[in-house]
Amino acid sequence: MKIAIVAFHFKPEEAIGAVRPENWAAWLSDAHDVVVITRDFPGADDHSETRYRIVRARSLAIRVIDWLNRHRKRLRVRRAQNDRAQHPAGTETSREDRAAVPSGAFVYRMPCLHDLWFAAAVRALRSEDPDLVIATHSPYVCLLAASTHKKRNPRCRLWLDFRDLWTEGHLTRGLPLVRRFERLLERRALRRADIVSSVSRVYVASFHDLVPDKRRALIHNAPTESALGGARNGEPGPPLKICYTGSIYKGFRDPTPLFELCSRLGEEGRLDPANLRLVFASRMPGDLPSLVSRTRATEFVDFLGAVPRSESLKLQQDADVLLLLESGRTEANGTMTAKIFEYLATDKPILLLGPGPDSELYRLIDGHDRLISLERLRDVLLGNGRIEAQTPVNYASIAREQLFEAIGRLSQS
Repeated sequence: MKIAIVAFHFKPEEAIGAVRPENWAAWLSDAHDVVVITRDFPGADDHSETRYRIVRARSLAIRVIDWLNRHRKRLRVRRAQNDRAQHPAGTETSREDRAAVPSGAFVYRMPCLHDLWFAAAVRALRSEDPDLVIATHSPYVCLLAASTHKKRNPRCRLWLDFRDLWTEGHLTRGLPLVRRFERLLERRALRRADIVSSVSRVYVASFHDLVPDKRRALIHNAPTESALGGARNGEPGPPLKICYTGSIYKGFRDPTPLFELCSRLGEEGRLDPANLRLVFASRMPGDLPSLVSRTRATEFVDFLGAVPRSESLKLQQDADVLLLLESGRTEANGTMTAKIFEYLATDKPILLLGPGPDSELYRLIDGHDRLISLERLRDVLLGNGRIEAQTPVNYASIAREQLFEAIGRLSQS
């Protein structure tokens, strides 16, 4: 069977959203003719792949937008690295302001600048004429391009995959006058789909009104081959290293409890910055500088800015504890970040801030006995116990089996 995977984010891009389609392309190519339809990306010409083909659906508008976006991210990181002087220690910030939900327009929600890739993606699909098209979200332009191809070519099977929810996601609210049209487009695409998959049981269940059980599939995320293995580059501390390699969203991914713990112990003279380092590497630091200043945790925090993916993986391997931040709101209970599967593939305990026992993310980590609480961490910092190596868990084989089970179900329908 010829399979086309429509993925706006794909290697050599280092976005976490590129991991899932990369894995699927590699796994499916063992039994099928696979082509990945993605956008042009700097350095792509230097990349070779023998297991499947990569088609770069080029768009001048998207190339310009990508350049502007990379420039914006560089400025964001530079601003965060130089922002401490503008947020003196103890400066208060409004939690209500930090918890505000953005519209997401132009980036994640309609109207979105990525929509300009729609025509190029549809042309590439028409040229490839696949038997099955798999579209990954986000951005939603992948879903719309694949749905349009299905409408024009009814014999082609349609598979919509959601790493995150589109119109019902907790991180964006959309624009009031456009939201209803977005939902209409999403519902039309879902009704055309032969398979709808997602990363968590909660997300899969959210489609039950429009998609029958037999057409819904749970497929976990998994780390790529390059993210597996590797050893610590040196002996365990001191200092004890807690590492976070991911995005920080203002009001939704909040390291404040950890900062407050470190600051309080430091002010009491019970914790020296030489014995603890909180290492953050991110191209989306959010309000990290103001949080660090407000909680008086400056002496404990090292912000590295944006680092290459290979360095990010090394940071995770060299850490003693891996920090995971996510929203604790009820509407985020189904969130299942790709980052957690990289974390699970290491031998590090995981400090989860935000979600509680009702969260699917919490239950996943706890089910593998990998959680470390703030209370337990406090004991370790005060010399009452130590951090022990954990048992790594590789979800690649699980996700691969789920993927082929869904493919088999599609073939039988």
